[in-house]
Amino acid sequence: MLDMLRGMGPGSMEEFDAHVKEMTRKRLVVTEEARKLAKILLWEMRVSMACWLPPNSREGSGLPDPKGW
Repeated sequence: MLDMLRGMGPGSMEEFDAHVKEMTRKRLVVTEEARKLAKILLWEMRVSMACWLPPNSREGSGLPDPKGW
């Protein structure tokens, strides 16, 4: 998977999911420019987009939480 040799990557999907969540939480930063762009480009698609974004990206972009709909 992802051009990794066996044993180099996570041992399970749960470990992979945890790794991706940790990496995006630490490294993904939403800037003011990104917030403005999200409001312009994504607001009309908020229902479909917000469901797919990680919570920190969704919240940082000012998109609504789909659980509240």
